[in-house]
Amino acid sequence: PTITLPVGGFLGVLGTTLCYILCNVSYLLMLSPMDIVASNTVAMDCGKIAFGRIAEIAMCVGLLFSCLGSASGGAMCISRNIQSTAQEGVFPRWMGEVNGTLKTPLLALMVLCTTMSLYLAVDTNVLIPCLSTVEWSFYTITFSVLIYLRFKDPKAHRPVKVPIVIAVFLLCVSFAFVILPLFNSESRIPVLIGMSSLPIGCLLYGVLWAVRHCTKAPTSKCKPGHIRTSSDSSVDSGIDKGDLSSDRIK
Repeated sequence: PTITLPVGGFLGVLGTTLCYILCNVSYLLMLSPMDIVASNTVAMDCGKIAFGRIAEIAMCVGLLFSCLGSASGGAMCISRNIQSTAQEGVFPRWMGEVNGTLKTPLLALMVLCTTMSLYLAVDTNVLIPCLSTVEWSFYTITFSVLIYLRFKDPKAHRPVKVPIVIAVFLLCVSFAFVILPLFNSESRIPVLIGMSSLPIGCLLYGVLWAVRHCTKAPTSKCKPGHIRTSSDSSVDSGIDKGDLSSDRIK
């Protein structure tokens, strides 16, 4: 995996990028810039011009299966993310429970479906810029931390290690996707809403973390930062026995 995973990821991204570039080249060759701007279904229009009505129907069916596959993959992956996050204590613990019969994170999947259903009440023109800003902001933070750790701890064991040039390039791309929508008047407000949700979420998480840790009662006699071991238990038992014996002498 240390060799095949980076190579497979790099070749997959490279192949997908080339396919997208070739598709856009074909759009520009078959349609004028004004036709591309005026059309809401550029790919279908190009397919109809090149192969007729049958290509338009085939692209509709292909798009349908693509959406179903994307939704299925997202449901399986994101529900597992919610489960692992809940098991780490970030989300409520009940979200991390696994159904005993189906062996799946059923509660996490229900939370995901409920959240996705709430998106239907929001205008698409507002929802897409807002969510994309949040997503690309997390990518930017991830690549920034990756570069920081590469210089701070260069000798750490990394099962998968990509060249630093790729990390810097992806950082610039993700940062551009966060900043560039601000120059568009139509998407500026949704982008600002998405940006504001990150510090609000961090503040809410900090408050919940503080409340959770401050309300916990101390469960041991150990000092802060001390790891309780079996020797500590024996010492405590010895002290308790000594106290009992001294009480009996008295």
